Amino acid sequence: MAESYSIKFLKVIRTLERIAGQRGFVAPSFRCPPPSAKFQRSLKKLKDDKVVVSIVVRDRPWLAVLADIVEGFVIANNSSEREPELRNLLWDSIASNDLQIVEHELSTRRADFVTSAA
Repeated sequence: MAESYSIKFLKVIRTLERIAGQRGFVAPSFRCPPPSAKFQRSLKKLKDDKVVVSIVVRDRPWLAVLADIVEGFVIANNSSEREPELRNLLWDSIASNDLQIVEHELSTRRADFVTSAA
């Protein structure tokens, strides 16, 4: 049986937090879904410069979710000099840990939903 999106989301966050932290980057807090149903991603900066990233995980392409996670890390670190390093680190970590792959079965309630891989 395939992992749920929520479990996979948690694995990605934990892995990237650990790897980014080893390189001196900070991790934002993540939650899902966003407070407003109008958005697939929202960011909130707290008074102590911490960032909370809320992401819709269900019924979205997994790579879009991963892109939102990476952007959350970039925004939380707010360092234009190290931005390319951080992006490369995160995407390399996603690829080397096979986090970009999601196996799932189509739900019968969404029989009209079609997926394709490029």
